[in-house]
Parts: sequence; structure tokens; C-alpha cells
Amino acid sequence: ANAPAWSPTPLLALAAAVEATAQVVADAAAHPRLVEPGLGPVLQALTRLHRLALHGRSLMLKERSGRRSSLPRRLLRSFAALSGLMPRLVTLLLVFAPVAEGSDDVVPAPVPAMPPEVFAVACEVLACLIHNARESKRGFIAAGGLDGILGTLRVRPEDVTIQAAGLAVLLALSARSVLCIQRLATAGAHEVVAAALRRFPRDGKVTARATGLLANMSNVPCVCPVLQQCGVCAIAASLLEDIAAGEAAAARGADAAAAAVARAVEGEERQSQGGGEDDESAAPFVQD
Repeated sequence: ANAPAWSPTPLLALAAAVEATAQVVADAAAHPRLVEPGLGPVLQALTRLHRLALHGRSLMLKERSGRRSSLPRRLLRSFAALSGLMPRLVTLLLVFAPVAEGSDDVVPAPVPAMPPEVFAVACEVLACLIHNARESKRGFIAAGGLDGILGTLRVRPEDVTIQAAGLAVLLALSARSVLCIQRLATAGAHEVVAAALRRFPRDGKVTARATGLLANMSNVPCVCPVLQQCGVCAIAASLLEDIAAGEAAAARGADAAAAAVARAVEGEERQSQGGGEDDESAAPFVQD
């Protein structure tokens, strides 16, 4: 009799928000030229969903515990699977993807690129959907999500908001998944990450997420040589020098940067000694 009453309101509100967001996203993707350039309805729906699922908080920059996803995240994934939210979000990213100047993809009446604030919230939601979820990660890649995220990061390298948001998705994708790491390397994600670190070495989110992603990728020996080829070791060493000099922003990714360097060097040595693609190091994966 003294037990606290449980209210279904938050659960129902989350379910309704997921369904409404999926519909808004689908409509925007199906009729891109009828949507206002700022994608106001999409931003409103995604922001409400983000607030209900994460209480308005950003994703943790990095997490090593390996513990199970939180209940709100698990509920979000369950409702999203029923509504088809993830593939619809991927389609939205592809439809409103920025087009590089001089690209052959330019059409007479191009669709306006997704605003950075919309891209950021969409990435936060996508990262939640693939967090510790093997099938969701595979579905994300199969739907073209990895290519879409990397394409946007390549076309908008100067936008720190877009870079940090895209890296959050890539970090979530790389956590505890050798297959996804191999796909990331094949798609050239390490080059995009290295470029972001060079451009924004003092941005806390970019640094922590990028070094965490590189640390995860360095857990797979066959990927280590490509990390070294794109200058990851030099970048990580530079970050560590900034940390020693007292740069607080860079310090947030200090341990991940050190792990990336160590894993890359050790991994290449193991591979030269006959290590296979399934040979994982003992270092823990950095999770989103």
C-alpha cells in the first residue's frame, strides 16, 4: 500500500514522440522542397524526442565501463525499431546532405543542406539508437548512414558543430565492434577524424570523440597501419604536448589519445608477426 504509484505518462510520451518524429522525418524526406530551409518541424520533433529520451543532455564524450545501456536508451531503441525511425533519419541525412561546390551531383533546384543544429540533434538521436546495439549498427551501415555521415563531414570540415556531432555517431558505431571498425577504415573515416583533430585541436567534444574513435580503431591490428599512414601518431603526440602544457580542452581526451598511439604501434608489430584480423588487443573499447 505504501509503494509509490507508477505513472505511465513518461513512457507513453516517449512512444508518442518517437512515432511523431518518425512521421515528420519521413514527410520531410519525401517532400524536401516543401519544407522550410531551417527544417523547423524536424528540429522541433527531434529536440522533443531528445529531451524525453536523454532529458536534454548531450551524450557522454566517452565511457569505458562497458555497462548496459540506460533504460531510456533501451526504450528509445525499442520504440524506434517499431516506427522505423533510424532508416528514416538516415534517409533524411542523405536527402538534405550538403553538396560540394563543383560537384556533378548539383541539380537545377538543389535541396538546401541540413542546418548544423538539426544535424547535431539528429546525430545525438542516431548515436543513442546504435549504442551497444549490434543489429542497429548493421542496419545503420546498410541504410547508407556511414556514407552519409562521412560525406557531410567531408563537405563541411570548417563547421565544428557538424564535426563534433558526426564524430559522436562514428564513436558509437565503433564501440565494441570489429566489423564496424573495419567498415570505418575501408570508408576512410580515420582520415576524416585526423582532419578534424588538426582543425579543432582545442575543442573538447571533437578531441574526446575523435581520440576515442581512434583508440577503438587501434584495437583492430589490421587497421593500425592506415592509422599511422594518416598521421595519427603525430597528432596524438601533439595533443599530449598540449596536455602537458596545460590545455584543458585537449586534456579531456588525453587517455584516449595515449591509447590510440600505443595500440597503433603495438598493433602494427603484432600484425607483422602474423596477427590476424580477429586478433583484438586487451585494451578496452571506448564507448559512446
